[in-house]
Order: sequence, then structure tokens, then C-alpha cells
Amino acid sequence: MFHLLVCILHSVPFDAKKKNLDKNIFVLTFFLSSSIYNKLILISLLCIIHVSNRFSEPVSTWRTDFGSPWWRDEKLCIGSLSQSTRNIRIVNTLTHQEALLEVCSEETMEEILDRYLDHNSHASSYTWKTLDEGDFRPLDMNKTLEKNGIPNESDAFESLRIADDYYTPVVHLYFDDDLTVA
Repeated sequence: MFHLLVCILHSVPFDAKKKNLDKNIFVLTFFLSSSIYNKLILISLLCIIHVSNRFSEPVSTWRTDFGSPWWRDEKLCIGSLSQSTRNIRIVNTLTHQEALLEVCSEETMEEILDRYLDHNSHASSYTWKTLDEGDFRPLDMNKTLEKNGIPNESDAFESLRIADDYYTPVVHLYFDDDLTVA
């Protein structure tokens, strides 16, 4: 019995294609339900399983009129699901410090800069560049990495069975003496 519960705990709850929670058959009840609900009622079932047999088969009195599920409530939305994420390495050429950031494919360089401020509070005083055919080229801070010519090659690496951390794109920061801090 315990092994069945452990398998349910490790199920993936979100189906990105349908933009909804994954559906699966709950092993103990045989109800078609969302796996997140399975995880939530697991503790209750552990308490009830030895006391009652009411969850052993489907019943027609099961309430399904609760309206829209919580994951579709716009008031509870705190962000949006990214199409993909990837790691980039940001190298400060002045101090030789490096930071590894996981960024969304939809993020502009300006948004990445905002997150990088935790690592370097003067990051806006730098020119952000990438190595392009042997020359360092400044990046457009209003564009994404992809639109700046830094493609996401993680799918190609995955198809070739190359480890994720084998290659990480690098963004180089060059200090501009712009006197933003007095």
C-alpha cells in the first residue's frame, strides 16, 4: 500500500500542452482526478484507510459541482508559464566574477539585468556584450536572448544526448565609467 502512495507523490502535475493539471487514475480510488488532488488527499486517506472502506470504489454521491478549479482562478495567478528556460553565464570582465542565472526565453535583457542586480548593484553601468563570430557585439537590452542572436540550443543538445551543463551561453559585461554612483 505504501509503495502505491509513493508512486503517486512523484507524478508530474502539469500538462503544458493542455495548460491544465495532468489527469491520472488514482490507484486507491479509481476516480479520474487531478494528481495534485491525489497528493492533497493522501494524508486524509492514510488516516481513513484503516477506519473506513468508503473510498474503495466509486460512488455516485461524489460532489463535482464545485465550479472552476483553483488553478484556473485568475486572482490566484502570480506569474505565467515560460515556454522554456535556460542557463546563461554572466561574466564581469572588470572583476572576473561569474554568475549563473536561469532565465526564461521570454525575458528581455533588461529583465535579466534587473535580476542580475542581486549579484552586482551597478550592473546598469555596464555594456552587455556577446561574442559573435570573433567580435564582441553589444546586446539590445529591449530584446530577448534569441532576438539578440543567442539561440537556445538545449533541444539540439538533448537530441544528441549532450549534458545540459556542457555549454552555457556567456554574456560579457564591460564597465562604462558613466558616473551613475557619486
